[in-house]
Amino acid sequence: MNLKQIVAIFATLAVSSTQAFAAQGGAGGGGGGGGAAKPPPVAGPGNPLPTTAPAPGVIFRESFGPGADGVFSRPQGGSGNLRFVNAGTSLGGFWAEWPGSKSTNWSSPNGAWIFAFASIDPFETLPTPIQPFPFDGIAFSDWADGVVTTFDAIVPFRGAATAYMLSADVFPAFLDGSYVGIGLTGSGALNKNLQVSGQIWLKLSQIAPFDGDAGQYDVMFGNTSLASGTVVLDGFNPVEITVDPAAQTVNVVLNGLNLGTWTTKVSPSFIAIEGQGWADNVVVQTLVP
Repeated sequence: MNLKQIVAIFATLAVSSTQAFAAQGGAGGGGGGGGAAKPPPVAGPGNPLPTTAPAPGVIFRESFGPGADGVFSRPQGGSGNLRFVNAGTSLGGFWAEWPGSKSTNWSSPNGAWIFAFASIDPFETLPTPIQPFPFDGIAFSDWADGVVTTFDAIVPFRGAATAYMLSADVFPAFLDGSYVGIGLTGSGALNKNLQVSGQIWLKLSQIAPFDGDAGQYDVMFGNTSLASGTVVLDGFNPVEITVDPAAQTVNVVLNGLNLGTWTTKVSPSFIAIEGQGWADNVVVQTLVP
């Protein structure tokens, strides 16, 4: 059994458990909005989020963990009240892990992107207080109905003055025609955001004949492909998008392969995850010149 099959099994079991815990349900969609990030909250019994960055230069981080050991809850909404998190809880409205504040809410249509648990992501090495072993959280877009969707989960992010890298580990759903995308956008739309308004994003797709192993990548500007090729899909496929505001260039790496550098101006308002499948380990880190 390969890694992606293990991840799929764990993710599917996590979503199925939603029915058993339906009474404790998920948060609704919504949240979002721009503005400068507020100071991080104080951790403690009322807030499990970290009070410091997990590593130097990290300006955004999301592990999709459910909360502290024994207390699976995270701040949600403008007031930051704790909301229970279980497999199947909607991502919408929850504060991002870092910097955790009401200015960095996740937004997603209710149930489109949810919290789920998966096998350990080998690329996720930064420490986190909200992902106690063995609950390796992921963001998950269910495909149980067999319909390919184009919904988004977005979180406010306005870039940085110096060069920075957005990274994530992604996989497209086991569904013919599905894709998962990660990138930067100026739009707050929750459907086809990256397709319409993506300033730079990586699209990872299943391809015909569908076998779950062969995939296609596209480096995208909106709905325009800047580069494409085939890729052997693993359970977690690391994506790195490096933005240099001064040089006005972007560079994209997938599974360690440098896909190229392009000249373009990127002025984001949000990070967006789009499509169907799973995403994990979303990090933005400034780069030393």
